[in-house]
Amino acid sequence: MSSPRTAALTLCVALVSGTCAGVLTRLTEREGPASPPKPSAPAEAAASAAVPAANPVPAAAPEFPPALTEGLLPNASEPSDFSRLEFGKQKDLLARLSERFSKGEPCPPGLEIWIGRLAKNLQADQAAALLEALPKTKPEEDPLRSVLASRLAAADPQRALELGKKLEDSTLLSAAVAAVAARSGAEALLTLAALPEDKRSAALDAVGQGELLQVGGAFSQMAEALKANPQLLSGPGSWKMNQFLGAALAKEALTDPAAALAQVRALAAEVEKNLPADSGGGGPYGGRRGGRRGGPDGQPAVSQQLLASTIASMRTASGEGASALFESLNEKEKAPWMMYSETVARYRRDGVDAAVAFAEKQPSEEMMRASALATWWTLAQKDRPSAIEWISALPEGSFRQGALSAVRIDAWNQSASWGSQQAAIDAGMALQSKAVQLDYFANMMTERPGFRSTMSRSETLALIPLPDSEKAELVRRVAPIKPQ
Repeated sequence: MSSPRTAALTLCVALVSGTCAGVLTRLTEREGPASPPKPSAPAEAAASAAVPAANPVPAAAPEFPPALTEGLLPNASEPSDFSRLEFGKQKDLLARLSERFSKGEPCPPGLEIWIGRLAKNLQADQAAALLEALPKTKPEEDPLRSVLASRLAAADPQRALELGKKLEDSTLLSAAVAAVAARSGAEALLTLAALPEDKRSAALDAVGQGELLQVGGAFSQMAEALKANPQLLSGPGSWKMNQFLGAALAKEALTDPAAALAQVRALAAEVEKNLPADSGGGGPYGGRRGGRRGGPDGQPAVSQQLLASTIASMRTASGEGASALFESLNEKEKAPWMMYSETVARYRRDGVDAAVAFAEKQPSEEMMRASALATWWTLAQKDRPSAIEWISALPEGSFRQGALSAVRIDAWNQSASWGSQQAAIDAGMALQSKAVQLDYFANMMTERPGFRSTMSRSETLALIPLPDSEKAELVRRVAPIKPQ
């Protein structure tokens, strides 16, 4: 989706709680019966409580397949002696594990816990040697490498960083930066500034949004590092940098929001002057316009992105605090794409009436539409038929236009191809009120930037199965607005 934007990512809740629960029997013939698989939760709900498996494996003492540990460990459920094995045996066992992952086999329940216990007593030399000896894999395919990288970074962050650069291993770089950031956010920024530009995005993977307590030091120190290295806020992966900075700033905003806001404003004004005119590409918020980054009335997007990331991180600890900071922003610091997340947060915390009231008090038509879109979308996730019926009761105006835009985007999400005019038309024909239906199609034929179809108005009109009299009404509505 291009605007307003939605986002959501979570890490490994599903790994231990069930997405790989049905594969124990495939790992070795010596295994007993596996627990039945259970479906994964949607991405935005992955952090919620999951339905327990019928026969869950206890996470406290996971058993690993003897077929992979035979001759190497005396007891598969007690891997604490792994660090005492000779290097050849360590490498052999980990190679057996890695081979399973390289074939795309999911892991048995509790595997990451078992691997973590396996590696917790390793010295830095041992972890580094094993990382060099094992084949490099993608982190999502091999939790083994992630655990070893985290172990090395915890013991010696600088060594992990140097080895990551030598091996061109994003897992190692990410673990090293995360370890440095936990000690000092400013030091982590200087570490990132010293990396090649194409390596920074990967190195930020482990210190992204939501790690509220994992960034050490004061944000004022990080601000000084950014002033000396403004390139960190531009180019590919700059949105991850803003997530990292937002996570760090959120800690201070929870205790002194006014001071945090003042720091953002001062930093943005200083950094913006030193950003190249073509910076900002690669982030989700667009590039610069005329030497200033995209925002309302040319407002520098540095402050908007920092504030949006800060508010998002604050919500993990205090939804009310995050909303209070949002309310304290001036109108130039807000943007329509920020309205979406704030409206959804208010809906989930206080209900639909609170979300509607929030949308209706917005000062601009564009921001009201964005907030209305979020309100309808959230309502539709719970009860789509009721959400469709609810539109019919809305008065004509910007709020209803935003809800109708949400209907169209929802139809695109459910169709085989994003932007399908046929899917959008089908959704419009399902609307119950004739007045709302005509409003919907007029809205669709005068689409705003970001939603525009490749079809002309006449081609779109030909596809809409309405009587000629109603098509004539549509032509009358749209012609004075923007003639062909």
